Amino acid sequence: MNRRLIQTGVSSGFFSAALFALPIYFSLNVSQNYGWWLLVGVPFFLGIVVPNLLGTERKVSHNEAFGAAMVAVGTILLIILAFLWEGIICLVMVAGPALVLLMIGVAIGQPIQHWRVDRNRRMSVTWAVLAIPMVLAALSGEPNGWDRRSVKTEVWIDAPAEKVWPLVLNCESFGPPKFWLFRAGVAHPVGTRTDGNDRNCMLSTGQMPERITRRVENRRLRFQVLKTPAALRELNPFGAVQAHHDESVYRSFTGDWQLIPERGGTRVVATSVYGHRLGANEYWRLWTDEIVHQVHWQVFDHIKETVERQ
Repeated sequence: MNRRLIQTGVSSGFFSAALFALPIYFSLNVSQNYGWWLLVGVPFFLGIVVPNLLGTERKVSHNEAFGAAMVAVGTILLIILAFLWEGIICLVMVAGPALVLLMIGVAIGQPIQHWRVDRNRRMSVTWAVLAIPMVLAALSGEPNGWDRRSVKTEVWIDAPAEKVWPLVLNCESFGPPKFWLFRAGVAHPVGTRTDGNDRNCMLSTGQMPERITRRVENRRLRFQVLKTPAALRELNPFGAVQAHHDESVYRSFTGDWQLIPERGGTRVVATSVYGHRLGANEYWRLWTDEIVHQVHWQVFDHIKETVERQ
C-alpha cells in the first residue's frame, strides 16, 4: 500500500467514522437501544461504505479496503471513549460480531468499485447505504419490557447443611473475584447480611436490598430483590462514564437457595431470576446468563472453601 493510498485510507476512515458517529450517539444516549441494528447494522454498512469512499480515484484491493475500514472502526471507538458515551467493557462485548459483520460488509462493498458506472452513480449508492443505519437509529427505541431469564447453578459441598446455612445468610466477604469480567468492573457480590426478613447483598457497585419470602432453616431461602444497583462500573481512560443504561437495562427479580442433603454432604442449588432490556436478546443472553452463573460461583467457592477446611 503506497503512501498516498494510506493517507486516503486514513482520511476516508475518519470521514466515515464521523458520519456513523451520529446514529451511534443516538442509540447509546437517546434511544438506549443495544439491539441488532447496532450490533449488525453499523459494522456491516460501515464495511460497505469505506471501500467506496477509499476508491473514488482508483480501485483498491480487498486488503486495502479492510485496512481502511479498521481505521474507521478505531476512530469510532476513540470517539465513543473520548466523549464518555461508553466504557471499554461494553465495547469488548460487541467486538466479536462487529468484526465479523465488518468483514462481510467489506467483501460486499469492495466489488462495487468494479461496477461499470461513473463515480457519481457509485457514490450515490454509497450515500444511500450510509443512510440506512441513520434511519434505523431514528426508528429504534428502548425495548419494551424485560427479557426475563432464570439461571440455575448447582454445587456439591462436603459438609452438612447445618454448616453451609449460616454462610448463606451472612458473610462478611466473598473474597476477590476470579471471573475476568468481575475484575474488569461488572457487578459481583461482596458480602451478605440477614436481619429477620430483611436481607442485604453488598455488590461491588452498591447495596442490593432484598425481602425474604420463604425461609426453612438449613433447607431453603427464597427472597425478592427490592432494588438493583448499577450493573457495572465502566472502564474508560478519558474519565468516568455516566451511562444511563448501566442502571436501567438490568434488573434482578428473585433469588432461591436450596440446601439438599446428599452423599454425606450438601447439594446447593442457586436459582436467580433476572431481566435485561438490551435488545438483541439472543446475543446478550450469552453474556448475562454466564455472568449470573459466575455470581453463584463467587458465593459457592467461598462457602465451599470455608466449610470444607473446618
